[in-house]
Amino acid sequence: MDILGIGAGAEAALLGEISRTTSQKERTLVFSITIAIGQIGLIVGPGLNLFLRQLDYKIGPFVLDKYTSPGALMVIIWTVLQIWFLLFFFNLPSVDDFVKSQYEQHLEHSHQPQPAGNSDLKHEADGQCVNVNQNIEDQASISASTISGQEKMPLLSNAGVKESQKRHQNVTSSHQNFLQKAYWVLVEFLRQELIYLLAVFFVVIFNQTSIETMVVPMLEDLLGWTEFGTSLFFCGAGVELLVSFALLMLLSKKVTDRWLLLFGLVLQLAGYIWLLVLAAGANPRTPWIHAKVLSGSAICIFGLPFLFVPTDSLYSKLLPKHVQGFGQGLQQSTSSIAAILGPLWAGASLHQYHLLLAVPLGILTGLMVLTLDSFSRIKVLTKDLSDSKT
Repeated sequence: MDILGIGAGAEAALLGEISRTTSQKERTLVFSITIAIGQIGLIVGPGLNLFLRQLDYKIGPFVLDKYTSPGALMVIIWTVLQIWFLLFFFNLPSVDDFVKSQYEQHLEHSHQPQPAGNSDLKHEADGQCVNVNQNIEDQASISASTISGQEKMPLLSNAGVKESQKRHQNVTSSHQNFLQKAYWVLVEFLRQELIYLLAVFFVVIFNQTSIETMVVPMLEDLLGWTEFGTSLFFCGAGVELLVSFALLMLLSKKVTDRWLLLFGLVLQLAGYIWLLVLAAGANPRTPWIHAKVLSGSAICIFGLPFLFVPTDSLYSKLLPKHVQGFGQGLQQSTSSIAAILGPLWAGASLHQYHLLLAVPLGILTGLMVLTLDSFSRIKVLTKDLSDSKT
């Protein structure tokens, strides 16, 4: 698990690479596809237990059963992924660098210098170049002789002092530059819109991991479902996520990111209120308990893509390009902390569904207040160079 935790930082590099190689206009769509794949894997993964729990084999000294088969499957998947990465992945040019190079080529073709009228001018220019080169060589030889003469003079101590002072000045200036850069990076992240988006990352991951930890015992207590029924639930959740992400891809072409984010928050609030009011205190295995639990869960799951994708897209657009890598790492660190605290909270309040659901609902309510306060600040006003017409 420690190795997997270290490798999880690659997601920050992936999001930074997407931000570097896509324009603002197409970034939401690319983020939606990337995050859709991750979220579907996160939901469908537990559903694979529907098939893996049937395995009971012995391959040499290795036992392949319902306990070891998930690890064996991950070994196969990661091996294929590493081979695929080594063979087919290469760095794409930055979208700004690509557009600038195209623009410079256009200027070069439109402002080409006129060719020389005759060969005499060319010979005259060549003669001037030869004279300049000869003068440079003569000056270099004079400088070399002067330096060799100075080396014979007893001024080594003064030269050593000057060299030491120069090194000290370089170290001091580099230290000051480092502090200055650190200060400006800190200033970049102390903006209300970026702090708000980091809060969204934390709340969404905290709520998702807590409800994923809670859903298995809740389905067992309230619905009487076994391992087979829980696996079917996760498979159905994966299909619902596919539908939600498909709808998000269509809406992202017409609706801005901040409105999509607001819609996702409203869905999450509605789902948690539904579960807290109708499902948390319901009697187990009553006629309407299936509809209450599954409907509330479906609302929460359907709103997840509308939280993940617009938040990632807005964060990358509002974050300056020169700190994209560090910013994505900070975002992943925030999400990782939330992913640790979410299951801890769900485990501590297990079987106390009112308490378990009330805390995420309270956090979501506070986040909605922050959303209304920061709504005008998360509007992207600037346009990428690639979006402009040249």
